[in-house]
Order: sequence, then C-alpha cells, then structure tokens
Amino acid sequence: MICHGDDRHREAIFTGTREQASFIRLETPPPCYPADQGVGQPEGGEPSIDRHLRSAAAPIPHAPVSLPPPASSASLPLFTCFGAYPSSMFVSRRRWILKTCGTTTPLRCVRAVLALARDTAGHARVHNVFYSRREFARPHAQLTPHDNFDSEVELLDSFFCDGRAYIMGPEKDCWYLYTLLPLEGTVAALEKEHREASEVSAGCAGCEPDQTIEILMSDLDPAVMNIFTRAHSASAHHATKESGIDKIIPGMVIDDYLFDPCGYSMNGVAKDGCYMTIHITPERSCSYVSFESNVPVSSYDEVVARVLHAFRPGRFVLTVFATPDAAGSAAPRQLKSFSSLCGYEQKEAQYCRFSGYELHYALYAKFPS
Repeated sequence: MICHGDDRHREAIFTGTREQASFIRLETPPPCYPADQGVGQPEGGEPSIDRHLRSAAAPIPHAPVSLPPPASSASLPLFTCFGAYPSSMFVSRRRWILKTCGTTTPLRCVRAVLALARDTAGHARVHNVFYSRREFARPHAQLTPHDNFDSEVELLDSFFCDGRAYIMGPEKDCWYLYTLLPLEGTVAALEKEHREASEVSAGCAGCEPDQTIEILMSDLDPAVMNIFTRAHSASAHHATKESGIDKIIPGMVIDDYLFDPCGYSMNGVAKDGCYMTIHITPERSCSYVSFESNVPVSSYDEVVARVLHAFRPGRFVLTVFATPDAAGSAAPRQLKSFSSLCGYEQKEAQYCRFSGYELHYALYAKFPS
C-alpha cells in the first residue's frame, strides 16, 4: 500500500513513526484547589490552563501553537485532552502527558510547562517524570536534542535533579526511558518501600494509584492499515468503527482524526479519569501503531488481546508501569512470566522495580505460520 501525497508529507509520516512520550506527575496541589477540579481551575473561574497553553507551546519548534478547536478536544471532570494531531496532550489535576511524533521537539516545552504548573496551579514540586520512546527509524532526521538519547538526557538533567536514564531491549527495538526513580537495591528493601508507599497512599487523599500500558506495534497487516486511508474510509468515525478501536476500552468518549491521504490519531477519555490514545502510520514501508492507556484493570490480558486483534502487528514492544496500590500492581510480574502472548513469542523481557513503581518491558514477534 502506498499513500500518495507530496514528498514532504510522506517524509513527515515516516519520521513520525516512533513517538516521544513525556509524562510529568506533580505534587498534591494546595488546599485552595479542590481535588475534583482540573489543573489551574479555581472554583468559579474559567479553566486557566486554556489561557496559558499558547505561551507554553511557543518554545516548541515545528509544533502547533494555536489551541485546538472544540471538535479536537474532549473534556470530562478528571481529565482534559487536546488533539493537535498527530500529537496528543492530556491534562489532569496532577498530571501532564504529551505524545508527539515527526520532527517535533517536545522536551523544549518542559520548562514552560513547569512554570505553568507552578504559577497557575500552585504546584511547587515535581513528583515524578517519565520520558520514553522507541529507537527512531531515522534518528538523523530528528532535530536536536532528539537526534540522540544522550542529548535528550543532558537537556532533561538541566531541568531535574537526580534523573536516571535507562535503555532496554535489543538495538533495533530498544526502548529509552528517563525518570526520577532510582532502581532500588535488595528485595527486602523493595518490599519495605512498597509497603510504606501503599500505607501512605491509603491515608492520603491527594495520592493516586497509577498504572500505564503502552503497546508499540510494527510490521502491521496491510489489510488493516488500509482502513486508515482516505481511499478506504470516508471519515475517522468510519475507521474507528471498522477497525474495532471503539471496542478496545468500552465507555470512552472518542475524538478521532483521519489524515489525508493516510494516517490516523485518536484520544479517548472516560468519566473515571481513564484515557487512551492511538496513533497510526499505515504505510507499508514504515507501518507503526502506538496504543497507550491508564485503564485501572487487574489484568491486561483482554486489553492486549483486543489491541492485537484490531491491528495484527508482526512484532510489538509492550511496557507496563504500576504503583503498588494500583489495580494492576501485579501486572508487570505476571507479564514477565509469559513466554508467549496471543500467538506471539516473547523475544526479550526485562523487569525492573523502581522506588514506588514496577516496570515490565517485553518484545514480542509473531510465531511463524
């Protein structure tokens, strides 16, 4: 399958097949901001996050500065998402999540976002940071600092004290991570720290369980990828329905977008504060799909099965983060033991226990037919 368009458009799609994801979790806001209100949304006032996004986005070269129209955002009490497609941004009371692709430079907006959180919402401290991405298909096409991981780490270290950088998996499918969480030492120390974290979380209304699953898929079924072209689908809604995306996590309010001539992005939010986001590059030479969600399930078996059934990748990277008090706290350990999953063979697996989080990374490839 070839999506016909000008060379610049195809180049943008190709360089954007593997995204950067930035996640900042902030400390509990001061008492003047009730727990059920969004970031920068004092009682009786308009959401000030909307008024300041323009200034926060200004330092980002090659990224939209204007706010998305109402049709490209979905808002529910616990989460607001903005779709400046093919990028997605989610904002809640204590979290800021940004997924970008192409040759955007998302780390250059971190300073502005931290200032916005401090000055608008009263967040004086950062609780944690996660920046992650797969190895780029064409790293030389990226702009500084995203042309190599060392440069990204250097910039992040200028914002945060005591950050850690990790590389997981084989070279072709490696996954990069930067976080403020140290890898802990002994098992006994880990168990003690996790018990204490659970006790603190149980007694603190401002502390929230946290878990995130990400599935990064390559070598996808051409018949499935054809759905995400204008030649096949008349609208984004049509592509969402035919592919089964709307059934992956039922109950989501979905905002979707179908590019011309090909490509697809969607954001979904639920009333309980869950989100999911999917970005698709359907061209056969560089087909790629990313899925991410914080849905609080105890087991990811059904979610993973639905995602793989919808897209039928040749191989995929699976990562799961979870805090000890999350519904899916056991998921990283469970997935570590799976030598096969939904017809795919586990090629690589790594399991890490950080301070307050567990992480599972795995690479899967389809069994030979």
